[in-house]
Amino acid sequence: MITFVYFAIYLFIIALITWKSSHHESERDYMNISKSLTGWQSTWTTFASLLSGYNFVLGVTFAYLYGFWYLTAFLGAGLAFLILYFIYKKKLATLQQDHDLFSVGDYFGIEYGVSTKVVVNIILCACLFLFLTLQIYVNTGLFSILLNTGKLTALLLTTGIVCIYLAIGGFKTSVKTDIFEGILILPIVLTVVVFPCHFTAAKISTAFDTGQFGFAIGLALLQFLSLLGQAEIFQRVFASRDSIALKRGLIWSFLFVSLVSASGMVETPRLEAKRRIV
Repeated sequence: MITFVYFAIYLFIIALITWKSSHHESERDYMNISKSLTGWQSTWTTFASLLSGYNFVLGVTFAYLYGFWYLTAFLGAGLAFLILYFIYKKKLATLQQDHDLFSVGDYFGIEYGVSTKVVVNIILCACLFLFLTLQIYVNTGLFSILLNTGKLTALLLTTGIVCIYLAIGGFKTSVKTDIFEGILILPIVLTVVVFPCHFTAAKISTAFDTGQFGFAIGLALLQFLSLLGQAEIFQRVFASRDSIALKRGLIWSFLFVSLVSASGMVETPRLEAKRRIV
């Protein structure tokens, strides 16, 4: 019963954010918040978009499988964020002043023609469809367990809520709900997972398996390419007010995501021992 009360409060806040942010909305607000995303907004919307239920479950799974080699994923993520920043500063910012860019497909259309834009958008849509399908599958399972409901009910709740507030408020609402969810998630994870951790440096050696080094390199490469290929990441890049706001947003969101995702490794030595027994 308590879970349903909390969920009802959460829905009320989401509805209030949607109602408030959709007022006096222009077409540019709906698409990319008029390209005025501040560093503070960029931090929380990037952090929350990367820390979905799917990504958190995947991060814990990789920590279980690869131990501390999972840290290499953050090397890939950091390099991707670095390249995103310099691509924007050196190339995209200038084009954005002369053209109304909304996505990476727009960039390829300007640089290489309409046919290239179509091909790029088809590839992005195919990748995004697969990613969203996995997200819906994992999030449906999480909500089904959390609310003790059937998977169909959980599916309608998780997808229906997102579709409704996106249809009404667009990217502007998405940014504001990301800020709310990010500020809500971070202290919960820190309180429940990070602060009670009794991790010591002596446990590090038990979680390193040299046989997993190749997988670790592949994991870093996978994280690097996936971030560069995610359409929603470029949407936030194009929505940034300027390169300074983008840089602040990428740095702080990277630190927050690393902190939360790395919390999945606090019990890695114990999990490693159990996995080897099995």
